[in-house]
Amino acid sequence: MMPQPLPPLPPPDSKVAAIVAAANEIPTLDAGPMLRGEAGAFEQMAADVRLIMSRLGFMSIVNHGVPWSLVDNAVAQTFLLFHLPEEERLKSRARHHHQGYWPSGAGRNNRTFEQEAARKSYGSGWALFRERAANDADAMAGKRHRVQNMWPDPTLLPGFKPALLAYTEAMLDLSLAMVRVFARTLDLPADYLDSMFAKPEYHIRLNYYPSGRREDTVVAASAHYDHSFFTLLPMSPVPGLQVQKTGREISWIDVIHVKEAILVNTGEWLKRMSNGRILPTPHRVVNPPLERVTVPFFMNTSDDIVCKPLPNCLASGESAKFDAIAFHDFFEAYLDGSYINRS
Repeated sequence: MMPQPLPPLPPPDSKVAAIVAAANEIPTLDAGPMLRGEAGAFEQMAADVRLIMSRLGFMSIVNHGVPWSLVDNAVAQTFLLFHLPEEERLKSRARHHHQGYWPSGAGRNNRTFEQEAARKSYGSGWALFRERAANDADAMAGKRHRVQNMWPDPTLLPGFKPALLAYTEAMLDLSLAMVRVFARTLDLPADYLDSMFAKPEYHIRLNYYPSGRREDTVVAASAHYDHSFFTLLPMSPVPGLQVQKTGREISWIDVIHVKEAILVNTGEWLKRMSNGRILPTPHRVVNPPLERVTVPFFMNTSDDIVCKPLPNCLASGESAKFDAIAFHDFFEAYLDGSYINRS
């Protein structure tokens, strides 16, 4: 059903508009006024997000409500995880299901960029999905990527699971608030997308990039789009992340660290649901000067939500640009194209 027309959003903030026009840095928004419910703050946030995500595809937010101690603890535990012996991590090697450990070299560039396609990634990772009980229907049925998580040995890392679960819950709360912002950026009521996220399929991927000079054909993570509706990434003080500028020539924006900020970027699932109105932006991680650990949170709809253009995302006479597909099927195909050595 087409929602009732809403009042137009205010103009984007002039400082935000100038940063987007220059396209030399990632803009930072203050989420505090919105989360406190200050008058007009939600609508202004939506207006700024609309401009940023239709042009750059990346922003950072501060005063987001996620206690930074949870981020620090998750990063510290991830650092300990990747300093366990390799043979210990390989006990939880991800295979048919995506959960678990991905050693260096297990990823590949499934979204080809001319200058980037030949670059190999050396980063390693560990995927943790929404925690499921043993009697969860999908887990009991063995639904792909929906079984119970693999956790490292608690006798070796006793603080790991509590830290990552606490971090995940805080990021989920922020994500649900941001879902409403994105609804409004698409000229929909703030709660319009709520039912699509009734059982959100989110996950975190713990990334580890060792330091050291390498040849030009090798990078920490080669250029790629995220699959997600959107991604939240607490900023690392260790440089390395770059975002591709729009334009004919491929060039990159170095992401500059902002204290206790969380990066937000859109992915392919939102591109499909917005019928291309909001596009994902390629990004990569070049060789960091120090060990780099990140804990991105990927937010998605429920598995059974089918990709159809949302209201107001089809111009008069325009057709859907993407085939209708349920999220689980889309996600499975994405992962099969993005990772190797599953057997």
